[in-house]
Amino acid sequence: MGRALGTFAITVGLLATPLAAEQTDRLGRAVRLNDQGRHTEARLLLDTIVREEPHNHRALWNRGLVAMEDGEHELALDWFDRALAIDGQDAEYHLWRGYAYAQKLEHSNWFKKLLIAPKIRKSFERAVELAPNHVKARRALMRYYEQAPGLLGGGRTKAREQQEEILRLEAGSGPAP
Repeated sequence: MGRALGTFAITVGLLATPLAAEQTDRLGRAVRLNDQGRHTEARLLLDTIVREEPHNHRALWNRGLVAMEDGEHELALDWFDRALAIDGQDAEYHLWRGYAYAQKLEHSNWFKKLLIAPKIRKSFERAVELAPNHVKARRALMRYYEQAPGLLGGGRTKAREQQEEILRLEAGSGPAP
């Protein structure tokens, strides 16, 4: 496949959307613990939240983010897939699933890379489809298109289109019609 799809710079800003007050407090506490580098405590609290609230997609997603920080891309994929099963319309979930697949790709043999690459592309494309103004999703998709061969859905023309759209968004003119 030539070069790997590159390391996606992943800065985990674990942000929780407001839920019920108690859920937000516990989820917010887990996010703060993780941000403070107290990953074990954050992981344990998130595991408790998920056990008690198995349909709390924000907790599931944040648990996936913690797994990503720990370099556990397979585990992160499981958490992201669980969050997506509950809320498949969240662009961030698709974006992060794409990042997790990209990490998995970097640690795979060439045959597995052929199977994983389309999953990365589909995740990033879905994120852009759900949130056309999401610049980080468009950048991730652009990098995929730049690095993947045409056989796997990559291409310079597609990358250039994403780049142009990113420039439009950053200029504040909104998405192209």
